[in-house]
Amino acid sequence: IDGYLYHGAILLTDGREGDAAVRYIPDFVIIRDGRAEIVDTTGFETPEFRLKMKLLRERYPRLEVQLR
Repeated sequence: IDGYLYHGAILLTDGREGDAAVRYIPDFVIIRDGRAEIVDTTGFETPEFRLKMKLLRERYPRLEVQLR
């Protein structure tokens, strides 16, 4: 592991036309071999969580996500 962030915020949508920006705050962001890996230890998937995962994967398709 080269480094990590605890609860680092990830921008999912820009705030436009009066809407607030949407951010996702995972439990950890691990930096390993020059790549970022998202680790989230969610207890259960809420509708908001599923939407944020969809937005995250659309905006950052190369980002690895691990749900535990």
